[in-house]
Amino acid sequence: MSDKTKAHLSAKTLWVLFILGLVNAVMYCFPYIRYVFYDQQIAAMGITNTQSGVLMTIYAAANTITLIPGGILADKWSVKKCLVGSIFGSVVIGIIYALTMNFTVACVLWAGLGMSTIFVFWAAITKAVGQVGTVEEQGMCYGIYYAASGIISAILNAVCLQVSRLSDDPSTSFSIAVWAMVAFTAVALILTMIFFKEKSITQTKSSDEEFKIKYVGEALKNPMTWLFSLMVLCAYGLYTSVSYFSPYLTDVLGVPLVHSSFISIVRSNLMNLLCPIGGIIVDKIFKSSTKWYITAFGITIVIYGGVLIMPSSISPVV
Repeated sequence: MSDKTKAHLSAKTLWVLFILGLVNAVMYCFPYIRYVFYDQQIAAMGITNTQSGVLMTIYAAANTITLIPGGILADKWSVKKCLVGSIFGSVVIGIIYALTMNFTVACVLWAGLGMSTIFVFWAAITKAVGQVGTVEEQGMCYGIYYAASGIISAILNAVCLQVSRLSDDPSTSFSIAVWAMVAFTAVALILTMIFFKEKSITQTKSSDEEFKIKYVGEALKNPMTWLFSLMVLCAYGLYTSVSYFSPYLTDVLGVPLVHSSFISIVRSNLMNLLCPIGGIIVDKIFKSSTKWYITAFGITIVIYGGVLIMPSSISPVV
């Protein structure tokens, strides 16, 4: 194989990974829209903080219910069809939401988002990245994919935030942001349909490799399953709670709404770029994921304790 051919394949691989990063970014910008547009969403829909939390509870419940059966089906169905169908579903949901802005309707839509962004999508996007490069390139492919997803998420949210400033009316401003997200999702759908080429993989699974319902019972009996689940629950609980810093910054500290949203973009998206540094810390310094978990949770406890005693007069810069 000539050097020119290698370069061409490398460029093509990077382009497909960029598209998959875009897909992952746009698919999760919408269900987690409150992470950047918390106050704007509440004002536009006329809902309470509790109702905003209810939407995320519905989304999380839908995720929990659909994740395992979706993974099983994603192994049986075409990866590309799973991706295209899921993205199309999110586009439709986004359009309905932009046209209604009704809480009752939104409850149904957020359950639908649980289907479109998790059901077969989560397993399919993971398999899609695995099909892009060779076996030797898998680590690099996933690294580029996640980095692209984080950067693109930050850019998309920043663009949506900027176009939302075209109107001073909160409802109109938020609606513009939603339509922008719908447009980006539609672009991701078109690019996936055109550029993602699914590999034909033929493999014969032994009876031991096939999924059996008895494996679920065996996993539930394993103490490590529950310990790991508890760790994920705590970490994700902390992650979801940071969305409340947006109204805290605006209502308590008096930070302008646009600046608060910008901070949310940096916190939720650009911080993903630090993941490789976290990997180095685990591998080179702590040499243990468990030790890093203990240290990271300890640091988080100190930070949350600081928030509890932080006076309202503190500088927004701090």
